[in-house]
Amino acid sequence: MDRLGDLRDILTNHYEDMRALIGGLRDADLDRKTDNGWSVRLLAGHIAASPTGDIYVLDRLTVDRNATIPKPLAFVLDIMNSVNGRRFRKASKADLLTEQESQYNALFAHVTALSEAQLDGRGSVFGMGELSAFEYLMQTPSHGREHAASIRSAIGQASENASSPV
Repeated sequence: MDRLGDLRDILTNHYEDMRALIGGLRDADLDRKTDNGWSVRLLAGHIAASPTGDIYVLDRLTVDRNATIPKPLAFVLDIMNSVNGRRFRKASKADLLTEQESQYNALFAHVTALSEAQLDGRGSVFGMGELSAFEYLMQTPSHGREHAASIRSAIGQASENASSPV
């Protein structure tokens, strides 16, 4: 089993799916509201920037450290997402695509540099329980798919690849 190859394939497919979604947005779509109250623009920015968080989690899991915060401080994640999202409040589609490419390239480079032993590193991930770095990376696309479904709903588009594993 080539776990690193599998991860690269999954992450590449996910990147391409999210790039197609963001690239297919019209200017008029960007200011529509999603079901979570964010604009399509901000949620697309969140998707584009999410590899930064993935790298943080990986850096902790690969050395058997937790990537979680105490439940009473869960609001801190919401604040961080809000603050990070604000930098996209005037972003164009081209800005979002550039951010996504940059962030995913960083994640691909990070994943490519991992050893098999590092993939087995474990820790608790906030809201997800205990996972290995490999398990965490395998589920990473589900986060993007959830947000993609919100964007598609906001722009009146049927959810694509709803049953796709990527």
